[in-house]
Amino acid sequence: MPPPTSVHNPRDQAIAQIRRLMGHAVLDPETRRKASRETSRSPSAEVRLVEEATKIVGSESVFRRIAKAKSAGDLLDCTVEIRLALVFDTLRFEVKFLTPGTVEMPDLLVSRDGKSAYVEIRRIRPPHPQHLPAALQPHVADDELLTGLLEPYGGEEDVKKIEDELRGKFRQVRAVKESNSIIATWSDRDFVEEVDFQQAIRNIRRSQKNPDDGRQIPEGLLFCVFGWFWMDCGTGQQLYCEPLKDLTEPFLTWTSELERARP
Repeated sequence: MPPPTSVHNPRDQAIAQIRRLMGHAVLDPETRRKASRETSRSPSAEVRLVEEATKIVGSESVFRRIAKAKSAGDLLDCTVEIRLALVFDTLRFEVKFLTPGTVEMPDLLVSRDGKSAYVEIRRIRPPHPQHLPAALQPHVADDELLTGLLEPYGGEEDVKKIEDELRGKFRQVRAVKESNSIIATWSDRDFVEEVDFQQAIRNIRRSQKNPDDGRQIPEGLLFCVFGWFWMDCGTGQQLYCEPLKDLTEPFLTWTSELERARP
């Protein structure tokens, strides 16, 4: 049998690493547990994202980062960038991945309707260690089981997590001062949801009006996006946009179209 051929193409290297880190059927139990904690998606779903991304300018830089990923979490941080880049591409934006440099910059540049905006993308990682509800814990009493099943979603801790994630990206947005920018977040799990995102944005807008707060919203930041794997059973919505300033056209249309998009 001839020796296996080494893979040099960045796309193929990325696909090989996805299968290595997320191929649950061949992973040891501990690695499989860590991967499933991050996402319920299959390796084939992430591979399809990589295959589709080849049409986007600059995608090879993302493929190289995927190929160097040390964990499923690191890998998914990259494929979320691809997922959202493909959303903009589907909406007929010109999309370009920006090559990482010595100064932290946004991940994408999108252009349409005579306007451009930088997009900074952040995957909201699940808490570690992840606390499973009582319904999923072994050997629990009936009253504990009921409590787990009825435990409400959301809360101040979840709102603060999203608010901190958004504020943590202000630095990258400020790196492209005097330019329009967008912050987009994604969650593969249900420990945060859109109501937490909406409250986090309200908190950020409220602090902007407080002269003693000291955490100013970057001048060019237009709006923020929250997306997650859950689809609203009534509308099918998965992406939610909240403005951080009074929007005009074409940015009002951008938010409307993003909220109708299916990542």
